Amino acid sequence: MKNFCQNAVLVCSLEKDDERNFTGMQLRVWKFNNSTTVLVRLLKHSKEAAEKLWDGERTLGEVDNMILDLLKDLKIISFQENWDYSVNESNIFEDQDEYEEKKDCSYFAWSVKTWKLQF
Repeated sequence: MKNFCQNAVLVCSLEKDDERNFTGMQLRVWKFNNSTTVLVRLLKHSKEAAEKLWDGERTLGEVDNMILDLLKDLKIISFQENWDYSVNESNIFEDQDEYEEKKDCSYFAWSVKTWKLQF
C-alpha cells in the first residue's frame, strides 16, 4: 500500500453551520504532494446531513463536482478543470486517517491532471 508520510497541510476547516458550507457537515481540506493532491473529509454527524448532500439521487460524480466547485469558491483551487477525482487516493487517505470518527466520514480526493504533450 502506498503510504503518505509527509505532513499534510490543513488549508480549510468549516463547521456544519458555516454559511459557506453547503454540505451541512464538518468539512476539512488538506493538501498533499506539493499541493498537487487535495483531500476533503466530511463528518457525517447525522443521517439527515448525509442524505442532504446526496439528495437521494445525486451520483458520486455530481457530489464530486459540487465539492470541487466549493473548493473553487473558497479559493483553495483555481480551476476545476485541472483536477481529476481519485477513488484510489481517497481510499488510501481513509485507510491512513487516524481520526477517531473516521467510520462516520466521507472522503474525496483529487489530483492535478497530468497533461500529455502531443507532437
